[in-house]
Amino acid sequence: MGEEVVYLVLGISEEGTKEVLTFFPASSGESAEVWKEVLADLEERGLKEPLLFIGDGLTGLPHAVKEIYPKADFQSCLLHKMRQSLAKVRKRDREVKASDMRRVAHQREREGFQSSFKEFKETWERIYPEVVSSWERDLFYLTTYLSYPRELQPFIYTTNALERFAKEVKRRAKVIESFSHPKTEEKILLMVTEQMNSSYRKRTLQNWHLSKPALEKIRNEKYGQRFPQGRQWLRHRRFDTKLFTLLTKIVAIVH
Repeated sequence: MGEEVVYLVLGISEEGTKEVLTFFPASSGESAEVWKEVLADLEERGLKEPLLFIGDGLTGLPHAVKEIYPKADFQSCLLHKMRQSLAKVRKRDREVKASDMRRVAHQREREGFQSSFKEFKETWERIYPEVVSSWERDLFYLTTYLSYPRELQPFIYTTNALERFAKEVKRRAKVIESFSHPKTEEKILLMVTEQMNSSYRKRTLQNWHLSKPALEKIRNEKYGQRFPQGRQWLRHRRFDTKLFTLLTKIVAIVH
């Protein structure tokens, strides 16, 4: 029994619905060149004007986003950063430090984030200087979500929206006693993708209607006014426009 790490890409459309766009094995690597190939493929298939990419510590991804989608923003997953930081903290300090990090992450205005982070730094820098300096280095990408509507911020500062998909893949893999063919895990992922996408199309994100006018304004500022109604402004209609694109790792159990 072993584990196969898979990268997963999920998009959020202009209508506020989710869609799994693609997945591929981690054996391909995490370099910027690998991610550029993935993003270029999505661009070719119709992903034209994304506003924001959200990733959880994937090496090379921010650079690839700027290369393929120079007008798009990038957000590093705050919850991933918190878990990564707590792994470097002594057990007796974890509960208090986790509370302090949540206080920072739950801010909805840039001023509040900066103030909370200043307190966090003053409390922990002497004890855990490497952890605090790591946050300081990443602050630019950790705070992108604050430029977006408040109603969406709890959703877009993390890649947790993908957890249900990951759990379903793991559940399906566990009930299969043996992967008799190398493509078996891929078939499981395809099956779960089809089922989850069918479910995703039936629901929009909470409060999407409240956020949409502000998102349309951001889109126009980045990409300009839309083409006239009815014009085929996506070269291939594989996707509707995806405003947000979440990228993460999931682990499928394989033999």
